[in-house]
Amino acid sequence: MENTALERDFLNYFILKEMPLSNKDIAYWNRIKVKASSFNLNIINDDSIRDRVLQLLSSREYRNIDMGIENIYTKIELHLSDGVFNVDPDRWFEMHTKKIDYLLKVENIVESGLISKLDEFIFTNLVILLIASLIWVLSLILTY
Repeated sequence: MENTALERDFLNYFILKEMPLSNKDIAYWNRIKVKASSFNLNIINDDSIRDRVLQLLSSREYRNIDMGIENIYTKIELHLSDGVFNVDPDRWFEMHTKKIDYLLKVENIVESGLISKLDEFIFTNLVILLIASLIWVLSLILTY
């Protein structure tokens, strides 16, 4: 998410100023662009969390945002060397802000899922602790 915001702001500067990007700027943009799009749904091991995230990222609104960003990328990439991007900087900023909002929702889904799993884990271990303590107390009573 941080890289998406960084990419949004970095390119917005060049779009607003209508400045061409140097080779160094392009290399930097490519690095943050790769990091910004490196989310891998398959690393989520919990099926219910993964399904909720997939449902959010498969929504029509998110797909439209993602497609809009891809269309803007195409316009930008055609004019990296001359700075005439033919892209509305407000639209660029708005599209990325909406994408960031969706990534925040994904983060919240994962966070709430992890907290729920942690609560289950703690409860299970407390039950095991109580049973083990009961057995220990019973064994002490029976040995006397």
